[in-house]
Parts: sequence; C-alpha cells; structure tokens
Amino acid sequence: MTTLYATDLDGTLLGADARLSPYTVAEFRRLTAAGANITFITARTPATVEPIMAEISPRIPAVVMTGAARWDFPSRSYQHVTYLPPVHARAILDACHATGVNPFIYTLPRGTNTIVVYHNAPLLTPIEHSFVTDRTLNDLKTFHLHTPAPAGFENETVLFFAIGTPDSIETTCQAIRRATPCDARWYPDTYNPGLALLEVFAPGVSKAQGLLELKRITGADRVVAFGDNLNDMPMLLAADEAIVVDNAHPSVKAIATRIIPPNTADSVIRHIAADYQ
Repeated sequence: MTTLYATDLDGTLLGADARLSPYTVAEFRRLTAAGANITFITARTPATVEPIMAEISPRIPAVVMTGAARWDFPSRSYQHVTYLPPVHARAILDACHATGVNPFIYTLPRGTNTIVVYHNAPLLTPIEHSFVTDRTLNDLKTFHLHTPAPAGFENETVLFFAIGTPDSIETTCQAIRRATPCDARWYPDTYNPGLALLEVFAPGVSKAQGLLELKRITGADRVVAFGDNLNDMPMLLAADEAIVVDNAHPSVKAIATRIIPPNTADSVIRHIAADYQ
C-alpha cells in the first residue's frame, strides 16, 4: 500500500518560529530517501514556501494558496492554477470596500511564476506591514502598495486575502458569500491572537481538492493528512486518516482520527516516521 503524507505548515509542521526544526529537516531527508511520499498543503504562496523548504528539496509538488495552485520545486514553476472568474473578482472587491476591509489582491500574470500583489490603502497596519516585509523574499512575489489594481486585474486574480479583527473579517466573508459563489473562508491568525484572516478563491478551491489531485498524481492508496486550523478541515475530512496537533482549533480536534502532541514537539515528522516503518 502506497501512503501519501500531506501536512499543513503553519501551526502544524512548522515550529513557533514558522521554521522547520533541525530534527524535522533531518528526518524529512531520511524518510524521503527511504521512499516516503511527503507533501505540503498550505495557504502560503511559493514565495514563502521555497525559503522554508530550502534545506529539504521536496520531490513531490506542493499544494499552495489553499488549493488554488500546485507548485513544482525542481522546476520552480506552477503545474496548475485556478483563477477567479472575472465577474466574481470585481464583486469581491466591491464587498470588501463596502465593509471597510482593504484586501491584498493576488494576481498571477499568465505564463509567469511571479505573484503580483496590489493593496490600495493609504497606510498599512503594523501587522500588514510585518506581513509584507516577511514576504518580500525572492523573485516569486512582488507588492504594489498604496496602488489600486490595474484595469483587467480580474482576468489574472487568484486570491483575495485580508487581515483584521474577527468581527470585521467574518462580516466581510459573509458579504462575499452572499454576493458570489466563490470559496470564501476566515479563520484565526496562528501567530497573532485576536486577529483573523480572510481568503477568497474560485468556487470549488480547497485544500481537499488539492489533496485529492495529489493522491491521483502519486497513485497513493492511502492518505494521511495533518492540520491545525479551520481551513485544514476540508483536507482532513477528505483524508483516510486525519491527524491533528494538540494546539489545533477545537473544531479541528473534533474531526480528528488522532490527536498528537503540539507542533512545537516535531510531532508531525515523528508520527510519519513511526507510521512509515
């Protein structure tokens, strides 16, 4: 039986410093050399996934942007991208403006590998400033701040993303769901208690969709998924085994096949090592 191990990153595989521990790096290398199929399903874009994975050189594509795209590490290229329908992209932006939320608009010019992000607010909040600073890392993402999205942005938009208070983010999410059939979701910020994150994708986009496609590509008979936050729930429900770290959101723990120690204990890679033997 071939098993595919698929893990979320933030709050799950990564430590409190949003990095792979030396132990996880060493075990990942050992396990993949022995033939284990380990992949990553994350809300991050390749611009931040690549630096995190620099020491381990994954051989299986990763699902990025919560299922909107698939990234191949050896070729540094997208294997698949799901764009928002143009008519819905405009409606999403209007809904954000109506609720006072300024989103980051992620566009991917067709035929390129560089995400171009627009954010049209006079000033960034401290958290938004930190978010941008931490993501200006390489050639895979560029930010245009205090800049409205250009004409025609609707044809190249992959994701709307916003940071705010839980009340404002939930209100905006509900407004988008009323205005469009797009996949809008919100969940707590792993690193900043008291804040929430909003993601909006094309209809049908989810971590579950990305997981099932990777299962098909790898020919796996069994899928073991690891997660901690609300946006991991579709993936966990689609897996044969749903493994949840102890620091997970209570709603995520409620659907777990098994609860393992927290992300700070290298528990995901330890579980994979024990399961694979």
